[in-house]
Amino acid sequence: MKKQMRNQVMVAKSVTDEDLKLINQYTRRELTAEEVFVFETILCDNEIDRDGEAFSLASLHKFCELYPGKTGIFDHNPCGESQMARMFKAWVEHRPEQRTRYGAPYAALHGKAYMVRSGRSADLILEIDGGIKKEVSVGCSVTRKLCSICGANWKKERCSHAAGEEYGGKLCFAILDDPDDAYEWSFVAVPAQPAAGVVKAYTQKGEFQLNQIDQIVKSLDPNQGEELKAYLSALEIEAQAGRAYLAKLKKEVLSLSCLSGAKIQGDVMQSVIQKMNVQELEAFHKAFSAQLDEPGALQLAATPMQQPQGADSAFQI
Repeated sequence: MKKQMRNQVMVAKSVTDEDLKLINQYTRRELTAEEVFVFETILCDNEIDRDGEAFSLASLHKFCELYPGKTGIFDHNPCGESQMARMFKAWVEHRPEQRTRYGAPYAALHGKAYMVRSGRSADLILEIDGGIKKEVSVGCSVTRKLCSICGANWKKERCSHAAGEEYGGKLCFAILDDPDDAYEWSFVAVPAQPAAGVVKAYTQKGEFQLNQIDQIVKSLDPNQGEELKAYLSALEIEAQAGRAYLAKLKKEVLSLSCLSGAKIQGDVMQSVIQKMNVQELEAFHKAFSAQLDEPGALQLAATPMQQPQGADSAFQI
């Protein structure tokens, strides 16, 4: 999954000796403080965005290892000419007094980047100092996209929960976990979404990038574009129907388990059901239904009388 998130640049006041030591790990010769321009930026945080997704705290800490050394470009254009800066330090800042929408302490990934002062970079440095260039997007990938309600990995299978909905008073959202790469970070002129939002393309080792659909449709002739849009619309309708069927099936299995007298606590059974796939749910539905169809023992049926064991029991016939 590739994820791009808009944030703001905060210019560093001065270049420290520690900064220079870290910067010179990436240079062919040692640069001086006068030769570099250093600035700070917030790369991403653990707040829920407009797409109902949030990085886990563990992901933010993992990015501290992945982002140093990554290049800064323009508009996510990977050509060499757009390279203007390089990240040399990343860390997580915690704000325990501030809470996310789901009640967790707020945390954000900060980064420090440097640029070489030159005629080519002078205008960009001036624009950063003047607040013109202050939006930054990051491109990265994570291996797991977890449901905040049941823990299902949406990269592998969907559960019945939907991002943005509430279940038992808890907001459902996707937890972006276990990052495996940080591609780049980029200056963007016009972010596609506000600061709290994200623009992302979901990929995993070459999978299709969803945020490129509009671009692909525009590149096709009108007939092909309409066919592709109709096909994608049909897929979405089928997906919605599938999610509705899955939710109904889970509800029925839970009800049948109670009616059949299954000796499992309701909350335990509900937790188990949330992790089942369609085939497993249908099998349980069939088994519970068959059990209910079997004739049960009469609740008022007489039970054999138990005679007390007494001294005369040996003479009873």
